Amino acid sequence: MTLVRIFCVTVAFVFSVPAAMAGSATWNSTKNTIYKKIHNNQGQTIYCQCDWSNRRTNLSSCGLQSAFEKKYNKRSKRTEVEHLHPISWFYKKNKSWRACYIKAKELKTSARKYCKDNDPEYRKAYMDMVNLRVSVGSINAIRSNKPFVEKVRSGTPSFGSCKTRI
Repeated sequence: MTLVRIFCVTVAFVFSVPAAMAGSATWNSTKNTIYKKIHNNQGQTIYCQCDWSNRRTNLSSCGLQSAFEKKYNKRSKRTEVEHLHPISWFYKKNKSWRACYIKAKELKTSARKYCKDNDPEYRKAYMDMVNLRVSVGSINAIRSNKPFVEKVRSGTPSFGSCKTRI
């Protein structure tokens, strides 16, 4: 009986996550889904495994209480939903610039906003929850559009006792 119950719960989860993803019409609703429905407003950040609750980071839980320059202090205290695969990398498709990116540059407007509003494929990638994680805000800022890697071969940690390197 318990195997049947486990199977049913697993199937329900597999089908509910894509349904939640499909229902995310805006960036704010996507973030809210991640924070509230997936993490129940608490958890650990992807980098340094800092505890967080209600979008606030507990920097002392991961040894980061004095790890940031003054300009990053405010942002370090909050969590942000970050793209593991930098969203700026999605401006290219098949090694060519997307039409929305070219048009945004012609209009001298934000390529991110323009592509999100005018390119359904880009928008889908932008909102894809598989590519999104909760992180310390200042680490998200410092990382910028650099690639995410699981393990770095060498180098000194960038943030005190945390093993994350940027």
